[in-house]
Amino acid sequence: LALLSDGIYESTSDQGVQFGEERVRQVMARHHHLPMAELGQQLVQSVVEFACGEKQADDITGVLVRRLPQD
Repeated sequence: LALLSDGIYESTSDQGVQFGEERVRQVMARHHHLPMAELGQQLVQSVVEFACGEKQADDITGVLVRRLPQD
């Protein structure tokens, strides 16, 4: 479960392109095997790299939850 602020989706590159839902899905799929804290770090790093130094206009906030199998 990922609850993410619009600041992640609307983060804009130096070309004026938004990070968007598809890029979020790609990052989550590529790093789904990581612990939640590391997955969150990968997502934030991807957003920052995508922005290419552009000033962030909004917050980057997220809550990631993984349900573990019952023993």
